[in-house]
Amino acid sequence: MNCSTTCDGGCDRYNGKCVTCIKGKTGDKCNINCNDNCTVCNQNNINSCTECIDGKWGQSCNKQCNTNCKSVVGTTVGKCNRTTGLCSEGCKIGLYGTDCNKDCSSYCKDGLCYEISGDCTNGCLPGKIGSKCTKDCEAGKYGENCEIKCGNCAQNAPCDILDGSCGLDGCDDGFRGSRCQEKIVDGTSISPIAIGVIGVLCGMVGTVAFGLSYHFYKKRRQSSQSREENDPDNVYCNTDLNSTRSTTDDTLTPAYQNITTNTRNVEYENQSFNTEDNNTRNMYDILDHTSDSVNNTYTTLDLN
Repeated sequence: MNCSTTCDGGCDRYNGKCVTCIKGKTGDKCNINCNDNCTVCNQNNINSCTECIDGKWGQSCNKQCNTNCKSVVGTTVGKCNRTTGLCSEGCKIGLYGTDCNKDCSSYCKDGLCYEISGDCTNGCLPGKIGSKCTKDCEAGKYGENCEIKCGNCAQNAPCDILDGSCGLDGCDDGFRGSRCQEKIVDGTSISPIAIGVIGVLCGMVGTVAFGLSYHFYKKRRQSSQSREENDPDNVYCNTDLNSTRSTTDDTLTPAYQNITTNTRNVEYENQSFNTEDNNTRNMYDILDHTSDSVNNTYTTLDLN
């Protein structure tokens, strides 16, 4: 004859009594259910539980676990020790103690504290210090971990430990702002933002001025180089006057002036002019490209 399917580990060969039962069963042949709060019970007593469902504790698992126990994932109930009833998986957020019946300090950051000691796990909110964050910042300090120095409150009064404001006390002479950190210069205050804006504007003006200066300098330099390439280096004037005879009936005192028109391709232009009578007919010769035996003296003309 086969053992019962609810036996765990076989059965006696003579009477069929199960050695042990599967979870939730009891009796000689494991054909009786444990009470509803047990997951495992003694084989001969349905109310003698060795393991309880979540949220229950006690010999027969008939007691409710502390509601402050941390909830089991996927449920709304916590898990506690079957014998003592103490939370076995820890406390809900914000609670600590053996029975999870004590509140963490309201100044603990994120509301977290250690379950046994109650010390704040992640430090304190601004304005508080200490293991449980119950102490205020000392006078003259404020903020997170009390590391920030107060501004210039009137009569050296302490500032607000949370945000550093001077409140109704106001500021010392020469300072303004909620924290009395803005210095007044010549009756006006210059905030760090205003200083930054002024600095940016000055930088932009300086950049534009430099760009324009360089542009005009480059343009003037290019114009100067172009003029030097196109203008002759020197212009010479022949100051020797050669007398000659006029073919007119009047007595003339003509003179000729030889002028250089280009130092690279020198040509002379003979111009005759009448020094005595403006009505005398003038004679003009053609350009003479031949050299003569007269020694010429040249004077450099300044073109500037």
